[in-house]
Amino acid sequence: MKKLFYISIIIGLFLSGCKSNSNTNVNTITLNELKAFPTAEGAGAKSSGGRGGKVIYVTNRDADGNGSLREALLTEGKRTIVFAIGGRFNIEKAISLGQRKRIKKTNGTFDTFNEEFDKYSNFTLAGQTANDKGGVHLANKGIDLRRGEEAFTIAGQENIILRYFDSRYNWQWFYRPEDKQQHVPSLRFIDVNRMIIDHVTSGWSSYGFIITNYFLTPRKVLGDITVQRSLIHEGEMIPSDVEANQHNHNVGMLLGRKGHGGKYNEWNMMGEFTITKNAYIGVSHRLPNIAGSDAGKFRIINNYSYGFLGDGTQRLARTAGNSKNDFINNVFQRTTYSPEFSNENLLLYDFGNFMPIVKNQILLNKPNYYISGNLFLDPVENILDISNKIQKDPTQMLFRWKNTTNHPYPRTNLTKDEHNLILRDKPTDSPYKVTVLEADKVKSNILDNVGGNIRFKKDGTSYIDDEIDKIYINQWAKNNGGPKTIAEYKGTTALGNSVRFVYPQYSTQAAVDLDQYDTDRDGMPNSWELSHHLDPDVANNNVVRADRKWHMGDYLVINNAGYTDLELYLADIAGDFHMLANDKR
Repeated sequence: MKKLFYISIIIGLFLSGCKSNSNTNVNTITLNELKAFPTAEGAGAKSSGGRGGKVIYVTNRDADGNGSLREALLTEGKRTIVFAIGGRFNIEKAISLGQRKRIKKTNGTFDTFNEEFDKYSNFTLAGQTANDKGGVHLANKGIDLRRGEEAFTIAGQENIILRYFDSRYNWQWFYRPEDKQQHVPSLRFIDVNRMIIDHVTSGWSSYGFIITNYFLTPRKVLGDITVQRSLIHEGEMIPSDVEANQHNHNVGMLLGRKGHGGKYNEWNMMGEFTITKNAYIGVSHRLPNIAGSDAGKFRIINNYSYGFLGDGTQRLARTAGNSKNDFINNVFQRTTYSPEFSNENLLLYDFGNFMPIVKNQILLNKPNYYISGNLFLDPVENILDISNKIQKDPTQMLFRWKNTTNHPYPRTNLTKDEHNLILRDKPTDSPYKVTVLEADKVKSNILDNVGGNIRFKKDGTSYIDDEIDKIYINQWAKNNGGPKTIAEYKGTTALGNSVRFVYPQYSTQAAVDLDQYDTDRDGMPNSWELSHHLDPDVANNNVVRADRKWHMGDYLVINNAGYTDLELYLADIAGDFHMLANDKR
């Protein structure tokens, strides 16, 4: 191995020298800012994940035990989780990072205590390491829906990077009537801080992502969070919703404050969220649902929504509390089943839900908004007149409920003066950078680079390596297609057994032989190390080389930021340098 290594070094140096002198088409990418990864944006971009820690390989698809995903996640200390195997990972019992206990206090009330407070923090889940092995597909198998168990929950942890996988919670599509109503998300996060979710697909659940606080003990700020380039696709109808002719829980995201009421100081345990360049396809409403204090900032930038339906309120988005909310250059496209756009189903200024209490006095919600550049399209991409109206008068995107019950009627519009009091003429002041696309570029840009199963060819063009993602992105959104309605209820019949979908047969191949694949177990395959003049017999995952130039295909990468060797490898196989070269951050 040593001899092979030195021979490769000599050949590699010769070839790289020839390349740098002769190929004038090489794109130079200079990395100056140390972020979660080079294309990270927004409030969660400073997450360091497992940087500087150990490497843990997932070597089987077992529900638990040595080499399982569960074991890797439930390991303490800084760690980067990489995959020697791909395919469908059946979660047969809930994975929960951080346990909650209900503790009865002397006054008879209960508090929530997190007995594993942040012990599982500081990790990177690098699903892109399985892209050439069949990808990472999380699915519920055996979890009791009737008990409300969830497949994947992270509570009270911080400093997290999640990339390149899909989580389809139910994997049978519909709740059976005997399952009763359960509002179960694909992924739930409670009281997390400094986290970025990038290129993840969520679907076939009641909710996509839920990122909220439950005010665990000890208290923790919920914030510095980014969700980017992720696909939230069609969820489930549940029997009670069908009977009421509603789509109450085929929804996108819930962000911020959880529950109703609460003390004002608890509301202020809130930070900043960035929701950017995501796609909602076949999702009913809550795109997203926001609740936060005046310390909360929610920047909703360049997201694309194809189709919506709504529950009884038909709302695209809902906000509550006193948070600062920016809705910038988002695109909402109707389908044949969507209701007409009006100010009654756009951005809901909710005057009754989630109100904080101070000294037994209910505080009026006073959220404030910056609204700019949002587009509304018809089923064949014509720009609808409501877009022009909103550009002239952003108050058209605001609608208010004046009652204090969950779903109050009648709904009453705000007056012009009331609208103006809560509108800002400038976006929220934020230290976190986000590349803002013009609205007319949003749909094509996002659909070419979204979800947990996007892959990149050598020339930088992308393709989708998952049959379900293909249906939602290519057949529905790109071609303005899809069914006449979303989430038709079929009783006990799983949709995957119907004519509409056939479940893909994910990889069942065995794990790679690590002795041959990654001799030093540093997370970088021998072949990649040799091609980049590294020694595959010496673990160098935490080495930083700021004084060398890296040839990543057609890109010459200069690492002034201080990324480790492992992080440069992960960025390379994730397509980060393709994205930077094509300005698709």
